[in-house]
Amino acid sequence: MILKIKITHGCLEGPEHGVYYRGNGTLVNGTATITLPTYYNALTMNNTYTVMLTSKGNTTFDLSYDSFNETAFIVYGSVQTGEFDWLVQATRGDVDPLEVETDK
Repeated sequence: MILKIKITHGCLEGPEHGVYYRGNGTLVNGTATITLPTYYNALTMNNTYTVMLTSKGNTTFDLSYDSFNETAFIVYGSVQTGEFDWLVQATRGDVDPLEVETDK
């Protein structure tokens, strides 16, 4: 018996056309500014972003962020200095939405 599977993804492991940006940052006086590419707003749909922040090192600390201001956002930490990784995911806005097919 042969099993046929049809995968319908428009990006890396997701049922949408999406984009992601990732990197790392360092808090200075408890804050850091993350700047995304200048084309970020033209490429993504408004208010579809998700931001993930992870502290680095053997002592964890809290991190939060403010909403995007054009192509940047500010990260706040519960410590004055500390390194962290960040990931921003968003839905593409410059293409038609992906239509996922279901079994017929």
